[in-house]
Amino acid sequence: MMEYWEKYYDGLETIDREEKDLFAKLQRMSEELNSFVSTFQLVWLDFNEHGISKSIQQNRQEEKNFITRLICKVEEMLSKEPTLIQRLNELDLDVNEIAHLIVMNLVMIAQFKNNYEYKSFDKVLKAILE
Repeated sequence: MMEYWEKYYDGLETIDREEKDLFAKLQRMSEELNSFVSTFQLVWLDFNEHGISKSIQQNRQEEKNFITRLICKVEEMLSKEPTLIQRLNELDLDVNEIAHLIVMNLVMIAQFKNNYEYKSFDKVLKAILE
């Protein structure tokens, strides 16, 4: 399972290296996360059906680690944008707060695809950060 997560992080590194603006990168991250979550849910259900399960505590810790790594990656991406940093200072926000906001929304969008679309989040994010 951890190999699968590492593959997702490798994909994030590829996205980050692309010559695109921050918002295009975040959209690609969202698309990849949607795919990752869908596959992960299927694999996780398959593991549980075959009696290969971990404790709830262990699963929660792995989920927390996954989210923390995502937040760190987004924070790194945001930190490369000088105009964004200036805008955050104007709003009295820090990079970590916005990274948390972005990641938690990307996760929510991936988990509840039918209830909220990325383009709505993108519109709100651009209104705040541009």
